[in-house]
Amino acid sequence: MAILRGSPLRQRQPPPALGTTVRSRNATPQEETWLPTPGPLFDYGPTSPAFGWSRRGKVANWCWASALYRRRVHGTTDDVFTLRCTAKVLTRLKVSPAAVPLEPSTRLGDWYANLLFTRPAHLVLCVSERTLLPVLVPARELETLPSRLRRLACEALEAIGVPDHAVHLEESAMADVAIGRTASRRVLGSMNDFAWMADGYLDGRTSLLDVSLRLAETPCGPLEMNSPRRATLALFSASGA
Repeated sequence: MAILRGSPLRQRQPPPALGTTVRSRNATPQEETWLPTPGPLFDYGPTSPAFGWSRRGKVANWCWASALYRRRVHGTTDDVFTLRCTAKVLTRLKVSPAAVPLEPSTRLGDWYANLLFTRPAHLVLCVSERTLLPVLVPARELETLPSRLRRLACEALEAIGVPDHAVHLEESAMADVAIGRTASRRVLGSMNDFAWMADGYLDGRTSLLDVSLRLAETPCGPLEMNSPRRATLALFSASGA
């Protein structure tokens, strides 16, 4: 496991200059398996230890999630899901997967991510574990993948007709993200099918959202030949959305 080292943060200390690698005094190796989530550059709260993530010597504009720490020590719940990445994605993220699985707070459950070597640009295919809803995300700047997945997943939910208030709740439930390894052959099998079809749908003129929506109409064996779009609408309907 790669451990980021640096100068300890101090309470009420102004943020260090961009390019400085820092780490919280309270952070443990277990907490250092988390990807950064959208928010301020650093979190100074006494119950929210966080440390800056250094990428090529630069501190990214993120703070690392400390949901695991808060759950263990303070007994609080967090809006969190796990982004379960294939080996290709994990290699490019350069981060160790979380060793302790967490129950997702999202209705769509955890998300799976795989890298597609498409042209003219590479893409990341993300798929919901519970409904197989597919979302295509540009593969550039993978350190921002969680925030872009969050935004594009909500755009897809709005496009298929999920009510606005339910979309906002799902967006809030995706506030924190942990990185994990893939755990379901069922999901991976459907992702292989989506990847094969997406290669034929990408013509340079169709938006990634439209391609994602087209993939979402595919009958899937794990869904008893239901489509991800219908399965997603049924899930939110059953949840009282």
